[in-house]
Formats: sequence, structure tokens, C-alpha cells
Amino acid sequence: VSTFIGMIPTALLINLNPGNVNELSVTYPIVLGIFSGFFITITAPNMKAVLMNVNHPNTRGMAFSIYNLADDLGREVSILYDQESTIWVDVGTSGRVELAPPIGSLTPYKLWIHTHPRNAYWSSTDKNTIAAYTEILDEAIVLGHDHFKRTIKSDNLSNSLDVIGPLSRWSDEPISYYDECEVSNAN
Repeated sequence: VSTFIGMIPTALLINLNPGNVNELSVTYPIVLGIFSGFFITITAPNMKAVLMNVNHPNTRGMAFSIYNLADDLGREVSILYDQESTIWVDVGTSGRVELAPPIGSLTPYKLWIHTHPRNAYWSSTDKNTIAAYTEILDEAIVLGHDHFKRTIKSDNLSNSLDVIGPLSRWSDEPISYYDECEVSNAN
């Protein structure tokens, strides 16, 4: 929210028409700059505090790593686990990352994890990707700021991502919050 509030004075500052330089007050752009800088910079420190407080200590390192990678790059990140559990990382744009099977990866893919900047949901790009890779993908997870959404491929579903087509084979599970998840040891 603070980032969006900070966008208002930033937009005013960017679109400021200097007009007659002799009549322009220096105070107006300085005040806009101060408000822009104050509100826009509030988000980053708070995100790290939220991540620390909502993640179990055993998973906190992974959550910080994924968040920091995506945040530092200013982009979304995709992680793909292939048949042999080899991890493949792909970096998308600031608002989009697709499943891009790398050369050398082995199908079927066990898991596709990717980030969304704020909220975890199945975007149209996500759904198109899951539909396209239905035959070679078993599970997908999208990570949000304090929660995640998961879907698993199965032929016996009561609640699916769509009623017909490839997405009818994918579960539509509720959002899970990091601080409410149990940590288990995988063998």
C-alpha cells in the first residue's frame, strides 16, 4: 500500500511542468521528492520482517533465499524439479515467469515452483502453462508474500482448476499460509 501511495507524488514530480523557470518554486518539487522517497521505501524492510515472522525456522532460510533472489533481481523466479530431483532455476520479467524446460532436464517434472510479487493465485499465464505441460508435470506451487497456492495433478478430483480440458486434472486447493504449515522431514 505504501508503494502505491508513494506513486502519487512521484507521478506528480515526473509530470511537473516547469513552465516559467523564474516563477517556479523550488519547494514544491522538494516536498514531492521527500514524500515519494518516504512512502516508496517503506515496503522493502517490512517484507523481510513479515517473512521472518510467518515462516517456520526450518523453512525460513529457503523463503528468504527465494524472496531475496526475486526481490534483488526485480523479477519473478521459477524453480523446476525434474525426474531426478535436479533443480533448474529460471528468471522471468518483473511480472511474468513461465515454465521453460531447460535442455538436459528429465521429464516428467515433479514440481514447478514460481513466485508472484504479492498474492499467490493461478494467473492466466500459469493456467496456460500448467495446461500445456499436464502430461509431463505432477505438481505446481505459486509463492506469495506470506502464503502459497498448490495444485496437484490427479484423475480423481472433486474440485479442479477447470471443469473441462487439461486443467480439469489439476486440484484447486485453498491458499496455505507459511506460518500455519507443518514442517516434515522428507526421506
